Amino acid sequence: KSYLEPVLFPLLWLSFFLPGSIQTVLLIVWTGYTLLTIHPSSIPAKRYRQAFLLTVPYWFYLLWLPLTVAASRPLLWSLLERKFSLLLFPALLCLGGPEQAGLWRKTLYWFAIGAGLYSCFGLYVFLNGWIHAVPHWGQIAFRIQLESLVGLHPVYTGMYLCMAFVLFWSGTWQPRRAVSFSLQVLYAVLLLLLFPKTALCTLSVLTLFFLRIWQTSFSQILRWTIPVILLVILVFIIPFSAERWHEFLLYLMHPEQAPVNSVGLHHILLHSDLYLLRHNWLWGLGPVHLQESLDQILFSYSLLIHRPLGFYNTHCEYLNQWLCFGLPGLFTLTGLLTMQARKAIGRRDHLHLAILFILAMAFLTENILSRQQGVVFYALLTTLFYFYASPQISIPPSND
Repeated sequence: KSYLEPVLFPLLWLSFFLPGSIQTVLLIVWTGYTLLTIHPSSIPAKRYRQAFLLTVPYWFYLLWLPLTVAASRPLLWSLLERKFSLLLFPALLCLGGPEQAGLWRKTLYWFAIGAGLYSCFGLYVFLNGWIHAVPHWGQIAFRIQLESLVGLHPVYTGMYLCMAFVLFWSGTWQPRRAVSFSLQVLYAVLLLLLFPKTALCTLSVLTLFFLRIWQTSFSQILRWTIPVILLVILVFIIPFSAERWHEFLLYLMHPEQAPVNSVGLHHILLHSDLYLLRHNWLWGLGPVHLQESLDQILFSYSLLIHRPLGFYNTHCEYLNQWLCFGLPGLFTLTGLLTMQARKAIGRRDHLHLAILFILAMAFLTENILSRQQGVVFYALLTTLFYFYASPQISIPPSND
C-alpha cells in the first residue's frame, strides 16, 4: 500500500492526457487497490444513499436493457460499458472514505502538470507540421493530427485545460510564480491553436468569476483586459487561428455551404434533435432508437444536399438525456448538477463550482457522457468534491 499510493494516484491524474487504454488499465489497478483497503463498517448509511443518488443516470441505461430488442442490445451494452464510471466512482469513493479522498486531492496538481506536458506535446506537433511544410497544414489539420496521436478530442482538451487553469486560480496548487505563469501560458497557447469555442467562452466567464472573488480593483482588471484584447486581435489576424472564425462567418454569409464546416453541421444536428424532440418530448426514444433515428435523418440530409455527412450523436448532453429517457432523464441530469451546485455554494467551494460550470457548458455542445474521457472526468470530480470539499479556498495568485 505505501509503495503503490505515491505512484498510482499521480498516474491516474496524468492518464487524462494519455490514450484511453492506459487510463483503463490504471483504473482497474485503482479499483483492486480500493477493494483491498476499504473499511465499509466505518461509512455512515447516509453516504450510501448519496452514492446511490449519484449513480442514477447509469441505472436509466441499465433499466432500458429489457425494453430493447435483442438485435439492438449490443449497442446498449457498448453504452453501458462506456458509462460504467458513472457507477464505479460513486461506489468506490464512498467505500474508500476520507483517507482515499485525501490521496486524490493531494495529488490533484498532477492534473495541471499533465495539462502542461500535453500542451508542450501539442506545440511540438504544431511546429513540426509548420517547419516541415505539411501540405494543407492549418488549424483544422492540426486538430485532426493531434487527436489522432493521443485520441483526445479538442472539446475534451479544452475542458481539461479550463480545469487546469482553475487549479491555479482556486489556490489548489500554488507553485512558484515562474512555474505557474509558464504553465498557464502553455495552456493558453494550445487553447488558441485548437480554438474550442465552448472552452474559450467558459474560460472567459471563469476569469471574470475569479476576478470578482479576488476583489480585484478596476486598475488590475484593466491590466488583465489589455493583453486579452491583443490576443483576440491576433486571433483575427493570424491566418492559422482565423480558420475557426472563417467557419462561423462562412455559415452566416453562405448558409447553403454550411454542411462543409463544423458550425453548419452543429446547426443540422440541432434541427434533427429538435425534430425528434417534438414527437418524443415526454418519454423519449431510448438510447438505441435515438441513435437509429438520428442516423436515418442524417442519411436523408446527405441525399438532399448531395454530400456525405456521416453519422453523429445529438452533440448536446441535455438533449441526449431528454431524447433517451424523456423528461425524467433531463430532470435527473439537471437535478444532479443543481444538487452539486447548492452544496458547492454552501461550502464556498470555488473549485467544485468551477468544475460544475465547465461541465454544464461542455454539455451544451457535446455528449460528454458518451466518451470515456468525459465520463471519467465527470464521475470522478463531481463525486470526489460532492463527498469531500476541495483542498483550498480560492485566493488570489501568489506573488512569491
